Amino acid sequence: MHNQSNVEDWINCKATTGPSVYTVVTFKCIEENDDIIMPIDPGGNGGGGGSGTPPPNSPDGSDPPCTGTTIPTNPQPGFTDENGCSIGAPTLPNLHDPRDTPCKQLMSLGEKQYFKDRMGALKANVDNGTKEFGFVLHENSTTPVSQVLIGSADTTANTIDFGSYYQSLSNELANSLYGNAHNHLANDPEHVGIFPPDDLALLSLFGVIEALPQNPNYSAIPKKAVIYVITDKGLFALKINNLQKLKAYVIKYENMMKTGEAANYLKEMFQDEDGYNIQHDSTHDQLVTGFLRFIIDEDIGIDLYEGNKNTYQGWKKLELVNNGGGNYYFNEIPCNF
Repeated sequence: MHNQSNVEDWINCKATTGPSVYTVVTFKCIEENDDIIMPIDPGGNGGGGGSGTPPPNSPDGSDPPCTGTTIPTNPQPGFTDENGCSIGAPTLPNLHDPRDTPCKQLMSLGEKQYFKDRMGALKANVDNGTKEFGFVLHENSTTPVSQVLIGSADTTANTIDFGSYYQSLSNELANSLYGNAHNHLANDPEHVGIFPPDDLALLSLFGVIEALPQNPNYSAIPKKAVIYVITDKGLFALKINNLQKLKAYVIKYENMMKTGEAANYLKEMFQDEDGYNIQHDSTHDQLVTGFLRFIIDEDIGIDLYEGNKNTYQGWKKLELVNNGGGNYYFNEIPCNF
């Protein structure tokens, strides 16, 4: 398992304002408090847990529901109240087709040549590589994908510095970021064949960026946010089904890292055979079953998908089945259209 990425790496930067209400903030930073992780919003619209302003039809904020809002109902802190009413954020068009599904996105990306080229480089690096490879996805027609990013040469900290890449982006590309992919190395005993908990911080960030109404690529319910990992055990992807639950887990795990509890948590729960049994030498089925138990037990708000690591197609959603008596297996639900 590679070392944990740290949300703090994303904090020490500054947001910049854009020329119009539709590009008020470049979401290049996140801030952390006791409740949420959100991009910083210096424009006063409540990002990072700010109070926001009440809707026009309710000056004191006490007279819901609101009227005329086009913000979809999926309350986000500082931008909608518990009724889904807009409380000051600009109303932007939802640029995503509401008929989009995770399956359609995964299958569509798997057909894109830029995706196949980058994923091919990651796959070729799995068996004999000494540095982790990765790339970043953008909702941008001219730059849909980054170059291949290479991890540290230090095998004790073999991680990719996605934070430095993010800091180098233009405003437009920063706002268009929605996903990433990386590999795990078959010959690195610290790497496992599926996602470790620390990978979830980036998925949370992608969901937060997508769900903020100031973002030109706005969608109140994150639909594009995705992360991939390709390993010697398979090609896996994670999609968000509940952003608030995902953010809550990321905060919980970051707090464990700060207090030194994360190492014991990983050893005693994530890796232990009597826990989720997610180890370097675990089989494919052990990894999938253990990871599905993990995301259900922790109520993380994400779904696990698997594709064919040679064709980047054949996607299927993986769902846990509890057979009783501590016995688990999983069902595969094919993405058929």
